Amino acid sequence: MSTKILVPLDGSPLSESVFPWLRLLSKTAESPVQIELIRCFQPVSSVYFLPDLDIPATGYLSVDALERMILEYLQNKANELDGLEVSVSAVLNDAANGILEKAKTCDFVVMATQGAGGLKRWLLGSVASKVTHGSTKPILVITAEAVGRPAPVGKIMVALDGSEAGERALAEAVGFARQLKARILLYRAVVQSEDFHRVIAENNRRQLDLAEAYMKDLAATIEGVEGVETEVRGVRGATEIVQTAKEKGADLLVMGSRGKGGLERLMLGSQSERALREAHCPVLVVP
Repeated sequence: MSTKILVPLDGSPLSESVFPWLRLLSKTAESPVQIELIRCFQPVSSVYFLPDLDIPATGYLSVDALERMILEYLQNKANELDGLEVSVSAVLNDAANGILEKAKTCDFVVMATQGAGGLKRWLLGSVASKVTHGSTKPILVITAEAVGRPAPVGKIMVALDGSEAGERALAEAVGFARQLKARILLYRAVVQSEDFHRVIAENNRRQLDLAEAYMKDLAATIEGVEGVETEVRGVRGATEIVQTAKEKGADLLVMGSRGKGGLERLMLGSQSERALREAHCPVLVVP
């Protein structure tokens, strides 16, 4: 059984910076990998060159002409991935909806967070955010800071919050760790209340103890990975997942797109949004 990877491009060098990761994943995958390069587009007639004057761009490029140009671009990019099984598709849709629709037929998505804006290109920063929130498939996002860091992947950090979403993220991380022969760091931040009273201080300690026991139990279930660490931190306010990933030297950050809120748990949804903007390493977001 093969693994199908969807790769959205927008014509920018940054969107194409995912290529080294495609080679790495194809090389380490346990099953054959099929890659589909796509580019979403909309009719030029729906775009106004001079919005203030309401002058539509009708008649400049037909949908068929645009599709031919896009397919030519995608095929040229596919040729750069020689040795891999690659198909190409031009998708008549806005970027986010087009990617989400195509992702339904794939196993996961690999994309960059930022691309080039303008008439012919879409801005991947906002698109990546919409896709990670709407996708039912895991998405490997190559952030702007992570360009040029495809290998080796020695340490994978998994952000957990005690929710099922976090545990699904862990399952994906374990698969990656086995493929890439990487270590795993399980990280959980526990929000602590101001301990101005003995009862609150005791509750803070109890929450930390429960989190540590939970993490050790999870670590004990992981098989086929050489090197599993756990870390629990008491935090006040921001959970600092991005900073911890950098501090710990993580080569890949894995987290759920939706977490479970509350005093004692991370809010993985908002944290994954921040990670897409600021992480120094690629981010694997699991729905």
